[in-house]
This record gives sequence, C-alpha cells and structure tokens, in this order.
Amino acid sequence: MRVAQMAPVFDDITFRYGRRTPVFSGFSLTVAAPATVLLGPNGAGKSTLMGLAASQLTPTDGALSFNRLRPEGRKQAAYRKSVAHLVEELSPTVQVLVSTHQTEDLAALYAQVIVLDQGTVRFHGSPAEFQALAPEATGDRERAETAYARLVGQEI
Repeated sequence: MRVAQMAPVFDDITFRYGRRTPVFSGFSLTVAAPATVLLGPNGAGKSTLMGLAASQLTPTDGALSFNRLRPEGRKQAAYRKSVAHLVEELSPTVQVLVSTHQTEDLAALYAQVIVLDQGTVRFHGSPAEFQALAPEATGDRERAETAYARLVGQEI
C-alpha cells in the first residue's frame, strides 16, 4: 500500500502511564485515508493515541511519524508545526483523524473507520465494510452501532 505523505504512522509503539500496564504494546497503524474516525469504548486508547499523534505524550518504544517528520529532539518543533497545520488548514490533501463516540453519517463524513479496544485495533476499513458487519440491521446508524457492539462487546 502506498502511504500518503501526510499520513500519521505509528510503528511498533509501546506506551504506558507510569508503571501501569501498557495502553499500547507493539502497536502499529498507518492512518492513510484523508478522513478517519477512531471509535472505541472509554479506556480503549483513543485519547492516548491522539496525544501520541500530537506529541503531547512520548512512546517508551517504537517510532511515530507524521508528514515524514518524527517528534524527537530538534525536529519536535517542526513536527508540532506540521500537526498544527493539519488542524488550521483542511484541504483534500490533509489527513484528519477524529476520535468520537458518534456513529451517525460515518459513510458521509469519513473514508476510513478504526475501532480500538484495549489498545488493539479491532477493525480497520471503510465505512461500508464496517457497516457490513451488521447486514441485518436497518439504517446506517443502527448498522454502525450493531457492528461496533459485535467488535467490542458493548454499545457506544
């Protein structure tokens, strides 16, 4: 798969808060779609992943890059400027990663769905593939909620 230049890439990331069990251990993910929604229950690691992507948190192992920059040493300022640019100037070439509990209009708003649970990617695909996990449900929202419940064993 060809990775977009602006794609956030998490490569074999390990992160923990203090001495607790790691939130992520050997976690790898490339967010290559222009608009990606990150779903998961409370405690799944969504906010931690966003904090890592913004370089507010630092992984204990592994590598993180965005726009081919890594948030290390003297390059941290350039990395953060690149991430800030992402928020300020949305265009078709910019990657957007959104963390939410909302499942309405997934297909209309996002090109990719990622479901996290306990620091593990349970699903990574298109909104159509996600909703296809619940073909018996009627309506986009119900299909998304049923698919989510099947993946993580609970409702959104």
